[in-house]
Amino acid sequence: MPEFKCYFLDFDVETNPNPNIYRDYFINFSPNDWIRGAGDAVFDAKCENGDVATLSLLAGHQNKISIRFNHRVSGERKGVESYSLASQELINTIKDVGDDQFAPLGTFLEPEIAWLVIEDFFVNPIQKSDKIEWIKSDLIQWPE
Repeated sequence: MPEFKCYFLDFDVETNPNPNIYRDYFINFSPNDWIRGAGDAVFDAKCENGDVATLSLLAGHQNKISIRFNHRVSGERKGVESYSLASQELINTIKDVGDDQFAPLGTFLEPEIAWLVIEDFFVNPIQKSDKIEWIKSDLIQWPE
């Protein structure tokens, strides 16, 4: 079973938490809760075979949440990174959504949909959720 470490808003770091402790922050999304907590969250999973998966969330654009997924195979220096894809038209529009945190506007999902991705992550962290579409990071036109 993977070991999970969760860095959520201004909570203490949690090891192997019940993911439902975070549910209300998505289902009853309040921008004020996220602003107080720096607007982001990171869920890490280290698998028994040494693979590491990370789900990074950033709240900001139109009260929505961007998700970045990274899976690094054991022994590899770099992982494969993908972003949630909510709007192909906005995917190459990169904006500072607060505190020098830049994200493609086309990656921002409704919080309830983001929650479904988190649920899937806790079931199988090395598999990207099939509840949403994804785009590989290197297909996004990042500014120079």
